[in-house]
Amino acid sequence: MTRTTKNVVKILAIVAILVLAMSMVFVGCDKKTDPNEKKVVILVQNGEEFDSYELTTTSLYLSDALKELQAENKLTYSIGSDGTSLVTINELETTSDWSKWICIYHNIDDVALFFPGYDFELEGVIYHSSAEGVTTCPLQNGAKYLFRQM
Repeated sequence: MTRTTKNVVKILAIVAILVLAMSMVFVGCDKKTDPNEKKVVILVQNGEEFDSYELTTTSLYLSDALKELQAENKLTYSIGSDGTSLVTINELETTSDWSKWICIYHNIDDVALFFPGYDFELEGVIYHSSAEGVTTCPLQNGAKYLFRQM
């Protein structure tokens, strides 16, 4: 190789490295996300089926996620006077004599957040009976929350 050819190859290599470095910088700056942002799925029993609601949120608790979905007219709900139990969510209701009530399930694998042995399976996903009420159940990125009438 001649000296000129070597210089051209060096220049092309430097240009290629600069282009690669600049493209990585721009890809890294492509999206600014909030580190507190979570993507969750909320499932609500509707007869034998379940309605599914996907939500991206920075909220901390399940009740906040429900509040967001209600503000978007996607579902309706009400919380009992104890501040933790659901009286209604969509067509489900907790009766005054507790002959029917709404159970909260989730797929968070933290035994502090569920009652062992009271699981429910839906489409291959195991949901645990929540040990937390709707206002104290934490939202976790990627988690699914399920409401079912008993």
